[in-house]
Amino acid sequence: MHYEWVFERNGERLIVQRWHRPDRVWELTVVWPTGDLETEGYVDQGALADVHLRLERELARSGWSLREFRPDRRRVRRRTSSRPL
Repeated sequence: MHYEWVFERNGERLIVQRWHRPDRVWELTVVWPTGDLETEGYVDQGALADVHLRLERELARSGWSLREFRPDRRRVRRRTSSRPL
């Protein structure tokens, strides 16, 4: 399973990815605007969630905004017109 959060600030993009490997290890990867990668592995999903939450808070404090989450799991298309009365 792969999840991806895309953040933007001043025209720059930063990507945070979460992977669940077949060996039951979770990985958190940060793709910095420079293209550099940082990856850490976790066997405890709770520890991964704590680190991810702290990272998102720090990004928000630094002016980064969440622009996209992948995969987009919405199955129903949004309405393009108003509902009838």
